[in-house]
Amino acid sequence: VRFQKILFCGIFKIHYMNTLSPDFQKLLSDCADTYTKNALKEAPTGTTISIHALTARAATVYEKVRYLVDYKDEHVIRRSAIERILKRILFIENKQEAGKALLHELVSGRYLPNDTIPESEAVAIQAIIDVFRPCLSTIKASLRLTHTEQVIFTVLASEVEAHLFPDAIDEYLSNAFFAYLKPRIQYDGDLSPEAFDTQLFIACRKGLLKSDDGDLRYQLFCRMLGIAPRQFNAEALTFARPRYAEVVARIDDALSEPIGASLLGRIKNHAIYFYFIREIIIRHKTGAGEIVSDTARLDEAVRTALTEKYEIENTKLKRSGTRAILYILATKVLLALPFEALYEWYIIKSVHYTPLAINLLFHPSLLFLLTRNIKPLGDDNTARVIAGIHEVISGDASKPIVIRAKESGTLQFLFSALYIALFALSFGLLIWLLTALSFNPVSIIFFVLFVALVSYFGLRIRHNAERWRVYVNNDKVWPLFWNSLTLPVVRLGMWLTRTFSAINVFVFVMDFLVESSFKIILKVFDSFLTFLKDKKEETY
Repeated sequence: VRFQKILFCGIFKIHYMNTLSPDFQKLLSDCADTYTKNALKEAPTGTTISIHALTARAATVYEKVRYLVDYKDEHVIRRSAIERILKRILFIENKQEAGKALLHELVSGRYLPNDTIPESEAVAIQAIIDVFRPCLSTIKASLRLTHTEQVIFTVLASEVEAHLFPDAIDEYLSNAFFAYLKPRIQYDGDLSPEAFDTQLFIACRKGLLKSDDGDLRYQLFCRMLGIAPRQFNAEALTFARPRYAEVVARIDDALSEPIGASLLGRIKNHAIYFYFIREIIIRHKTGAGEIVSDTARLDEAVRTALTEKYEIENTKLKRSGTRAILYILATKVLLALPFEALYEWYIIKSVHYTPLAINLLFHPSLLFLLTRNIKPLGDDNTARVIAGIHEVISGDASKPIVIRAKESGTLQFLFSALYIALFALSFGLLIWLLTALSFNPVSIIFFVLFVALVSYFGLRIRHNAERWRVYVNNDKVWPLFWNSLTLPVVRLGMWLTRTFSAINVFVFVMDFLVESSFKIILKVFDSFLTFLKDKKEETY
């Protein structure tokens, strides 16, 4: 009925006034207050950080190359850069004015705007770093961080990012999303209410804000120690220091809890509804309340936002696909092909060019096809999003989300045995086909590993491209069979990606052997350009 009403209003432009739930009214009020306060803030004064355009261009190119060999989703690159730069500044270069150095590098890498950030901001960043210094006092120049120290360092980088890029609106929305879902979820498993709330908290941030493990560790660290984000101080950290290892272990358990993936999948549609509520609030700021109160204006605003998002996701799809293809090509050319060629030349004593050519060209081609052949979302999906948003803002009682406990031990054993059988079938068929094509053992190993990587990258990129698709039950047999057959390959790709990111040789070379020297050269070059500019002004 609500779906038909949305279509009817859209066709005949009839204006109805929406009834807003008390919780949603509070969300709008909190967001409006934030925008009002931000509008009243005085613009920063004083000398700003200025980087010459040539220096900034060179630094930006380096950053793009750096994240070509260390593939990451676009939305986590900024915090990753802060963490990487801080490690080098603090533990390799041993700079005392780390806050100032960090800001200069973020501006030169175009993570922050040029000629905008006041130099006085370095004092605030330095204060954050100094708060965390006692926690990291055991780290030496080798950067062999223990797991607990690595988590603390991620928290430091996240705290700096939260200071430089504050986003109270996202925090309000994430909390509202959690509050909306909590009474609508039925869970009958073994987790305690507190542990399940943590899983729901994680799922809400993943679903709505696409939080990665780094951001989740920061949020959970704050949550478990009772410290609000952007409120860390030396006293609180000193008091909590004996609990660090315990808290990190609890965070690890929470992030690895199997029920989290199931919960995230079940709240996906609601995450889409809240995301476009977020879009309306961000676009209309203090006027968002007027938009959502009027059915016709709300529907039109959502349609406009969805159309733009469809276009943006299509562009991001192509860009992410290109980055992933270049990453696969670079890894194969620099790592896989030399091993294969050496094995054939010195062990087999003969070169089989067909397997070498297939190993070089197949994986980038497969990834290209996986990231280009995606069906666009249509009007039906838009109407479903609009109907879901109306349900959220009115607080209507939606169908409960049932999260069931794990199956019994016997069933778990049977399911595990079935999964192992699928694993053997998938890889057995692949290895049989490669053997028939005269692949040697080394070529087979690299082919299988890169098929797994490509499958995982392709699936992740396709998932991001279909982020706004509202899920409806689809019980078609062929997709179910294909997903079951390819699941072991994709899971292997996920494991390889996470493992390889920890031992990425190219990243080690760039971070420890290239970056420090390159940044010193850039700094000298920027100072020389400033010197020339001053001399030119003196001449005239």
